[in-house]
Amino acid sequence: QGLCVLGMAAVVWTLDGAAAGYAILGLLVLFSLSRGLCSVAMKDVQGKTVPKQRRGRLTGLASTVAGLATAALGLWLFVGGDPDRVFYTVLLAIAGVLWLAAAVTFSRIEEYEGETAGGGNALQQAWRNLALLRDDRVFRNFVISRALLLGSALSAPFFVVIAQQAHGQAALLGAFLLASALGSSLSATIWGFMADRSSRQVMVLGGLIAGLVSLAVGVGAHFGGNAPALVWLIPPAYFLLSVAHAGVRIGRKTWLVDIAAGDRRTDYVSVSNTVIGVLLLVTGAVSALASLVSVPAVILLLGLMGLAGSYGAWRLPEAE
Repeated sequence: QGLCVLGMAAVVWTLDGAAAGYAILGLLVLFSLSRGLCSVAMKDVQGKTVPKQRRGRLTGLASTVAGLATAALGLWLFVGGDPDRVFYTVLLAIAGVLWLAAAVTFSRIEEYEGETAGGGNALQQAWRNLALLRDDRVFRNFVISRALLLGSALSAPFFVVIAQQAHGQAALLGAFLLASALGSSLSATIWGFMADRSSRQVMVLGGLIAGLVSLAVGVGAHFGGNAPALVWLIPPAYFLLSVAHAGVRIGRKTWLVDIAAGDRRTDYVSVSNTVIGVLLLVTGAVSALASLVSVPAVILLLGLMGLAGSYGAWRLPEAE
């Protein structure tokens, strides 16, 4: 991930136009593949090195620190006007160095050896793991709930679209970045402590908030059109959506790490991530096409998904 982001910095500095766009997209694909590997490995190591009733607050604290750094960046954009090429290059270079520093730090974590018995062909094992969706009812219900809770993440870009239709200044980008960062940083640690008591309830509450906020924005945008008041009412709604999304993320991560042990945890994470990745592609494409007809309708649909996901999470067993 660090090398990909450093590559993006080089692209921003040296290339222009379509060449720069395609190069960044290619690096983003490699970055996403690396992120997928880290997602599986991180939850495995977390499960082996951090005891239960500490995992939620660990994730929450990390999100709070990251959110504060992002808030500082958002404030800079909010008051500083349009950023130039130097700004983006330096920003990406710093991010790349931070990822490399994270890799070095991660290598120093002491963990007991993972389970290695029963190793086989990776593709065959991956295909067998997909059978978990058929045979493991609890895990299947979790994946369905997580899929429905995607509304908390997919709604965010459409909030921005509605605001940009009436007001496209750079300060608005800073306002959304600041709202997102503050929402995550101010709530993540609280969500983390709550998740250590009941990660299921955190998913339920996060999905409920996200669904209600999306429904409110969707209704307001439908009846308000491009009213100027919507422009600065949406960032506070975006803040609440970010709070809710932080709860959904921390809740589902903590629940998944706590509900499984050993190699089963790795199977759960890998299968869940694969299914959600495919659903993101499908849902994102459908949402993008539907937005050409009506952005408020898409937000309303994603809000209903959030409420359905909250209900699905409520039906899951406690993991703690």
